[in-house]
Amino acid sequence: MLAKTECSDAQYHAIRDIVRRVEKSTPEFVEDSLYVKHKDEIMAKARKRVEEVLELQKKGLICTTGKFVPSVHYPPITQYPFHSQEEVMATYKNPEDGMFDIYVHIPFCAQHCSFCHYPGELGSCSALRQNQIKYLDHLEMEMDNYMKVLGVDKIKARAILFGGGTPSHMDPDLFERLMKFFTDRIDRTTVTQFNFDVDEVTLIGEDGMKRLEIMSRYGVDRLTIGSQSFHPEILKLMFRKATVPDIMEAIDNCRNKFTCVDYRKINRLREQGVEITQELLDSTRRDGFILNLEFIFGFMGVNVDIFADTIERACRVHQQGLIDEIQLYRLKVDAYGDFQGIIGLLYDREPSLFPDFEENMLQKAVAEEILRLYGLKGNLRRVYTKDPYIYSHYAYNQCCAQLDQIGLGLTAFSSLRDRFFINTDSFDEYYALTESGKLALNRGYVRDREEQLRWSIALPLKNTEVRKDRFRKINGMEIEQCFKKKWKKLMDAGLVVDKKVLGYPSYTLTELGKFVADECAEEFNSNEFIPWARDEYIHGELYPYDDNTTEDALGII
Repeated sequence: MLAKTECSDAQYHAIRDIVRRVEKSTPEFVEDSLYVKHKDEIMAKARKRVEEVLELQKKGLICTTGKFVPSVHYPPITQYPFHSQEEVMATYKNPEDGMFDIYVHIPFCAQHCSFCHYPGELGSCSALRQNQIKYLDHLEMEMDNYMKVLGVDKIKARAILFGGGTPSHMDPDLFERLMKFFTDRIDRTTVTQFNFDVDEVTLIGEDGMKRLEIMSRYGVDRLTIGSQSFHPEILKLMFRKATVPDIMEAIDNCRNKFTCVDYRKINRLREQGVEITQELLDSTRRDGFILNLEFIFGFMGVNVDIFADTIERACRVHQQGLIDEIQLYRLKVDAYGDFQGIIGLLYDREPSLFPDFEENMLQKAVAEEILRLYGLKGNLRRVYTKDPYIYSHYAYNQCCAQLDQIGLGLTAFSSLRDRFFINTDSFDEYYALTESGKLALNRGYVRDREEQLRWSIALPLKNTEVRKDRFRKINGMEIEQCFKKKWKKLMDAGLVVDKKVLGYPSYTLTELGKFVADECAEEFNSNEFIPWARDEYIHGELYPYDDNTTEDALGII
């Protein structure tokens, strides 16, 4: 059952007052702002892009309400039926190379962000301490249970991500305990990248420095900071504890106070045939963590000038050499996890608190134009860098290369090459399952041939491209043999092209297609997994329910 938060009348009116004040305001733009200098040109290009998107909506690609769900997993993460470990894992075999990407979920936060859709326990580190100790005890058990299921003494890890929640929201001694028992159970010599999602407040002050030192020592090299805005009032509306000075202090600490493993150099040595030992890994260092900053567009109170200013401020931080990646997220109003955040309650109560669909698209288009002016280009979808080799290996391996990935902790998911399952969202059930020696999953899906075809297109198309050689290896057939009608419709609409990407023949999205990547990917969802009902799309040439048959998918017709 979906857990829900509450919103009192007093809280609603307080939020509403801030929104109405902020949405009419104009930010103090950065000095010599390129956005201000080139605003007419930027707005002309952005409005042209929005017009193209509105035409796609008329053709049926985008739902008429303009509401949004991300194409992150297939089938969608909220639509998995209940299953047991025996049902989901009965026929599973380890990958030939025995390697896995690993996700670890830590469900503790100081407070829920207003846009969050994941359950967790809230409070200060000291208030949560006993619950965190219990959770770490069981997370350690879960790792041991997983290793028994896989039949390994250590997990050969490829790329690692700790997320949440706030995985850095615990006292330094518990944080070190977490890092130690985790790294004791993996083979770090096979790791290509070690990621942590972090909160700025946990990276400042004495305890923040201790946490950064621990991450540095245990091999973490890439941090994602969910800053979400550089506007003080918007941060308040997001229920973020960090202020703008906190954000900048955390960035400086991450970049200038510590060294970390230089996996990029290690990966080059590995390609040259050099044996990677633990000693070599620990001694190969670089200055500062790789940093990725996230920002949400379409949030309540945010107008195009406010979002443009936030992105330009991020670009200036990038110019100073303090961050490597800038990531854009569209606000998710409806739950995309096991918890309905307060954002959904506010939308249901007063939709006008939020930018409409056209304004959402304008904010995104303007942001992309500003990023281009500063020399940042799209890498993985939504992520912008100058260096194409800086990206999340975890995300690429799971969504694009579609390699086996296991998830540990409450609500964590495991994405394997022909199946997907999710851990329980109940702490009590999580503890009971791990104590009984089982995996903590309670929902899952073993894909049949048709759903496997859809999965092997939707995720890589959304994130980069569908490489034909990978598709052939996964499915035993050529990509041109399946979904002939779907591919033709998308190509005729100027959304997909057949071209080489980095030398590999692929189907990939055009610039217009990339702008609506989630909706393009959702064209390959089976009818039961298309995110909106039939009457919520215009019945045009891109109507997702048309030509969506098993016969077309399998290439029978």
